Amino acid sequence: MVLQFQVTNIDSEDNLVKSGRLEVTATDIIFHRGDLSPINWPLRYLRRYGWDSELFSFESGRRAPTGKLV
Repeated sequence: MVLQFQVTNIDSEDNLVKSGRLEVTATDIIFHRGDLSPINWPLRYLRRYGWDSELFSFESGRRAPTGKLV
C-alpha cells in the first residue's frame, strides 16, 4: 500500500522550505519536490516521529541519506 499526502516542509522556526508530496510506502518516506529529485528516508533509519492536529514530524538518523555522521 502506498499513501500520498500534499505537504509543506517547514524548518524548526516554522519557515516555509518547500511544498510537495509526501509518499509513504512499506519501507520508505519519500518527499517529492516538483522538478527536483525526491528525498528518500528509509523507515528503518528514522529515530522518532509524531503528530498532532496540525503537524507531522520525523527525525532521521545519521545513516539516512540526509543524516550526518558526527
